[in-house]
Amino acid sequence: MKKEDLKKIVFLLLAGFLFVSCQYTAKDYVADMKALTTKVVKNGSDYTKEDWKKVASEYQELNKKGKQVIKNLTQEQQKELKKWKEEMMKEASKFDSKELKESFNDLMDQAGDFMKDTFKKE
Repeated sequence: MKKEDLKKIVFLLLAGFLFVSCQYTAKDYVADMKALTTKVVKNGSDYTKEDWKKVASEYQELNKKGKQVIKNLTQEQQKELKKWKEEMMKEASKFDSKELKESFNDLMDQAGDFMKDTFKKE
């Protein structure tokens, strides 16, 4: 085998590995939402209006990324996301901001019917 052929094979293997390792999965989405919710629950009582705007922005970015993998969520992951959404909204409601509440509602609308169904109150 020629040295150039070996380099091509190694390059293709490396490229394939990077592609697989860079894909955003349902598991990643759930982990990211959990991390954001945990951070908000822990620190939310000290957040300013600007902090809440940053949280809303992070939440929006996660939902954009998650939109690609929502269909792959297991029932357990859906339950977890519902729980974290409720915790997030509980913390947000402590910070009485009409703007923030509207922002989170808008984000849920943007997430589509699947997310709305997932996060419906039972």
